[in-house]
Formats: sequence, structure tokens, C-alpha cells
Amino acid sequence: MEGVIGEEEVQGSIVEKITFSNLDRMKLECLPNLTSFLSGKNHMLECPRLVNLSIAQCPKMRSLTWQSLIEIDDNTSSLFTLQKTLQVHDCESLEEIFDLEGLEGVERTWVLPSFMTLDLVNLPKLRRLWNKDLQGMLCFSTLQGLTLYKCSNLRHAFTRSMAQCLATLQWMEIKECSQMEGVIGEEKGQGSTVEKITFSNLDWIKLECLPNLTSFFLGKNHILECPRVVDLSIAQCPKMRSLTWQSLMEIDDGTLSLFTPQVVFPSLEELCITDIGYIKMIWDNHVALSFPRHFRHLKTLDVSHCIELSNMFTLTMIGNLVELTKLRISNCKMLTEIISDDGCKEGPIVTFKQLKYMELEELIGLTCFSSGRYTLSFPLLEDVIVIGCLNMKFFSEAPIRAPKLKPKRAQVSTEMWFWEKKIRMSMQNMSIDTATVDGVEFMHLSGFSELTENWHSKLIPSKSSWQLKSLVVDKCPSFLNAISFRLMLVLDKINTLQVQDCESLEEIFNLEGPKAIKGTQVLPQLWCLNLVNLPKLMRLWNKDLQGTLCFSSLSYLTLCNCSNLRHALSPSMARCLPTLQWMEIRKCDQMEGVMVEEEGEGSGLEQITFLRLHWMELEHLPNLTSFFSGTNHTLECPRLQELTIAHCPKIITFTWQSLMKIEQGISSPFTTQVPFPRVKSMVFCHMDNSRKTWVDGSQHLWKAKDLVKLRVEFHVTEEIGLPTIT
Repeated sequence: MEGVIGEEEVQGSIVEKITFSNLDRMKLECLPNLTSFLSGKNHMLECPRLVNLSIAQCPKMRSLTWQSLIEIDDNTSSLFTLQKTLQVHDCESLEEIFDLEGLEGVERTWVLPSFMTLDLVNLPKLRRLWNKDLQGMLCFSTLQGLTLYKCSNLRHAFTRSMAQCLATLQWMEIKECSQMEGVIGEEKGQGSTVEKITFSNLDWIKLECLPNLTSFFLGKNHILECPRVVDLSIAQCPKMRSLTWQSLMEIDDGTLSLFTPQVVFPSLEELCITDIGYIKMIWDNHVALSFPRHFRHLKTLDVSHCIELSNMFTLTMIGNLVELTKLRISNCKMLTEIISDDGCKEGPIVTFKQLKYMELEELIGLTCFSSGRYTLSFPLLEDVIVIGCLNMKFFSEAPIRAPKLKPKRAQVSTEMWFWEKKIRMSMQNMSIDTATVDGVEFMHLSGFSELTENWHSKLIPSKSSWQLKSLVVDKCPSFLNAISFRLMLVLDKINTLQVQDCESLEEIFNLEGPKAIKGTQVLPQLWCLNLVNLPKLMRLWNKDLQGTLCFSSLSYLTLCNCSNLRHALSPSMARCLPTLQWMEIRKCDQMEGVMVEEEGEGSGLEQITFLRLHWMELEHLPNLTSFFSGTNHTLECPRLQELTIAHCPKIITFTWQSLMKIEQGISSPFTTQVPFPRVKSMVFCHMDNSRKTWVDGSQHLWKAKDLVKLRVEFHVTEEIGLPTIT
């Protein structure tokens, strides 16, 4: 293909307009002989609604229209004049985008006067955007957006004089340019005069995955001014020291800061910094003192994975951040305090005037928020999360004012502050006043190594009822049980309990104590219990209260990877679960039966009923031999609809069966003691010891009129023995 539209044999000299009035996108790719879009010389192409044009891998293309040999020889041919996007991508030999040779004698040139967006993607040999500096005679008068992505040979995006040609630029995104050292490079023969580089219309800047970037501009005599930038994001630039060039003395003294007096961002609203390896501070005190208005509009500050960051805020800088609403700091291991006091241990109130949300996460060197003796004031603070700050001793030694902070949500880890009228109380000192815990709705206890005594004995409820709805107990290595009876009495609103990764935990509920209580409904709204990765768990609760205790709402029970658990329930425990609907037991290596016979049980036949159970899954239980091991029990699940038994190689039957039946090969999972009248789906997989599905003589008694799916896989079964479906 040499042209998209070819020349007709009989064509006059009149210029004809060719219009695609509804065309909005066009893509030309891998056309090695294409020289132009229009082959005829007397045509005008009009695409009034075209917003996106992509031309790639068309090495012979000179222009969208036919051009004369003179224009070609004089290098005055141009690609197009249009309002839309120019995309150049996957051109492995391309070294420059625009060839400006031949424009030297023109006083002032406006090229591509309606050109708005330039996207340059995967150009491994690109060295520059254009090949000649015309010292201000060239101007892209409408260019608004610039994207540079995977241009691995590009050491800088432009020079100072090139930047002056981009007065209308509104956004800039530069990603994965592995050799880039600075966005603006230093020009040869640059004098000692300080020059200002201004992007007067730039709204946002994103720099990401630039492993060799050391600063925004490399010249030492520049001032960068971006009066309208509201969003600045810098991520994965591990060698970056600052936005401006800094001297070896500053580098050696460790006084590197991201912002310096040579960088002006007076309208900045959102600042996100991730993985900048060399910065010690975000702004030095000189910036805070000399330019108090430069960061007054900052609303969101997100700082993470800055491993050398040791200074976050000075007192002066806090006074400048009058609109800061959201603060998140994470994974900065050298940070010891959020506020450095500048030598001022005592002073007036320090106020975060607009701060509503604060999150401190995985700051392993953090000892406190502030060690100064000045009062901290958070008049609008509503939500605080502190996670994984293992060495945090206290929040502040001075008084703290946070009138709007209520304990509706507290996510807790190793050292966590429950916030209400006082913020200084940590979990390790919660022995006494629990008023700050009473109103919490969500709680996540994680990583506590020394909390056992306080949590189980010294935490005395101050009210008869707490507001807690969801509790996660996670990685608490010293816990032997999760909930004491003292706490169970006040947790009448809890609906979800998850206990996981507690290596020493032996039981979930400690019921010692309530001997005189009759007919107690504990945890009356608990409907979901998840127990995961508890290697020493022996039982769910430690005392049989013979029907005086009832979990009246529990609907979902999950046991996963509890390798020491030999059985899940006893008959009396099963009677405490009248509303159970869903039972899932997986990867419990020592489990021999889901239910076990209790000591002292009589010889009478006893029926165990899960009245509402409709879904049951038993999976990867290598030692399970039956559902219950008692000899005098029948199991009834009148509403069970789905049953799955998989990778339980030793299971023989749901009920206990004699050795004679097992040796004679007449045992089977389903007997007359196991009626599932409404079952719809059954899946049996890898049940190596089960020879029959139904025992002889039980088929006519086993009603399964709703059964629509039966799946048997890798099952050494001699016969399926399907019942008569009536």
C-alpha cells in the first residue's frame, strides 16, 4: 500500500475536498511502502471529528497529503496540521520526533498550530524530541499533553530553551525511561545567570519508574516555577535527591530535601511520593520560613518507601499546611518522629487545622508522633489508623485535642491508639479505663506479643454492652484463647469473629466462670466464625455447660489449617448451634471425626439435628474416618442441599460402623442413620476406602427426590448403588 486514497485516472486541476464527517479515530500500522494518506495532488482532506490518530511503523511516510519533489528535496515537507493526538510507538530505530533543519531563517515559526497531545511509546533509540534549538523561534502553541513511556535511551526530555516552546503544556507523564537523569537537561555554554523556567499552564506531573533520575532539572542556575500544578506524583525513582540540582556539600551533609527555594509550586494540592531513595526530608526549614504560602493549598500527602527519610515536618512547616486533609506515611524505616521540634521543646499549640484522616503504617523506626511538650490539636480529625509501628512507645507526651475523633473504627497493631477524648492510651496500658473501647465497631488485633494479661484479665468492661461488630485476632503469639467469658458478656453486638495465625492458641472461647448462669445466650448476634491457621487449636470452647449456653445466631463456621484439632464438635456443642447453615472444614490434618462421642454417654439412640444446615464441605482431611464417632447417634440434616467430600482417603462412613462391616466390605457413607432428604448436589472425590455409596437395603429408605447432581471422581467404589428416585 502506497496511499489510503489513490489518484483517479481522469482528474482535473480543481482542488477537491475529501471529507470524512463522522470519522473520530484512525490507525495506520505496519505499512512499509505508505508514502501518504492521499496520493492525488489536488485534494484536501478534512476530518472534522477526528480526535485520535495513530501512525506506526510506516518508514516511508512523508506526509498525509501528496508533496512535490521540491518539497521533499528541500526537507520542507510536513506530516500534518490537525487538532488531535500524535502517537509514535514501537519504532526501533527512531532517534528524534521532529526534524527542524531548514527553519533557521524564519523569524518565528508556529508549527502544528492545533497540535494538542504527544504520546511517545517504546522508542528504544530516541535521543531527543527535536534536533535543533531555534532559540525561541519555534513554538508548539497548543500542545497540552506529553507522554514519554519506555524511551530507554532518552537522558532528558528537553532543555531550558525547548521548555520555553511548551508554554501551553497542561500535563506531563514520564514512565520507564531507564536512562533518564533529569527531565530538563543542562545546555552547553550555559552562563552563571540564574534563569527561570516556567510552565505557566501545567496542572499535573507524574514521574514513575525512572531508575537513574537524580533531579527534575540538571542545571545549577535554574528556578522552576509551576504556578498551576495541583498534582505531583513521583514513584520508583530510587536515585532522586531533589527536584533541583544540589551540591556535593549538600549531598555529603545529608541535607537533601525534595523541595528547595528554587522550586515553586504555590497551587499544589496533592503530593504522592513513593520509593525515592536519597531524600532526607521533603522540605527544609529554609523553604518553610522563606515561602510560607507555597504549600498552603496542599490537601493530600502520601509518602511511602522512602528509606532515607528522617524528617517529616518541622513546627514551621505545619503552620504552612493550613489545608492538609489526608496524611498517609508508610514504610519509611529511618523515620523516628513525625514532627521534629527544631530545638523547641515547649511552646504554643501545634494545630493541624483541616486534617481529617491519618494513617501510619509499617514505620519500624517510629517511636512517637511527637516528643515535644507542645499541645497537639486536631480539630477535625475523624479517622486514625496505626499499623505495624513496632517501636512506637507513645503518641505524644503532651496533651492532645481531637474533639471530633470517635472510636467508630480502630485498626490495631502492636501499638495502637484508641482515640476519643484522650489519644495517649495504648493497648498495653488499657488495664483500667475502657471507655475508649466501648464504642469501637471494628477492631483488628495484630502482632501483640505482650497483650495477654491485659486483654484477658485487666480489660474490665465499664459498660454492660459494647458496640463492637467485627473482631479479627491475628498473629497474637502469646494468646491461649481468643475471648474470655468476661468479654463475651459485653459483646452482644458482634456479628463476625475471625481468628488466624495465632501459633499458641488452644481454644477460642474460655467459658470458665459462669457456673450460676442459666439459659445464657452469649454473642447473640454472632453469625460468622472463621478459624484459620491455628496449629495448636484443640477445641472451640473449654467447658460443657450442658445446654445453658447457646450461640443463637451462628450461621457460618469455617475451620481451615487447624492441624491439631481431632474433632470440631461434641453432641452437646452441636445443640448450641441451632442456626448453623454453612460448615466448611479443610486441611485439618489430625481430624478423625467432625463430631466425637462424649464421656459418660448412655446406650440410648440419640438424634443429632442440624435443622438449618444447607451446605457442608469436608476437604483435605487425611485422617477423617467418619462424620461422628459415636455408636448411638443418628445424624439428621433435613435442609442440606449441597455436600462435598474431597481428599478424605480414610473416610468410610458418616456414622460409626463395626469392624465386621468394614472388613466384610458392606460399609458405606450413607446408611439409614443419615437422612438427607433435600440434597440437590453431592460431590465425592478421592474417598479411597469407601467401597459403596449406599449400604445394601437402604436405597428404598433413602429419599433424594431433589438430587440433580452426583459427581464421583478418583473413587475406588465397587458400586454406586443409586437409590430409587421417587
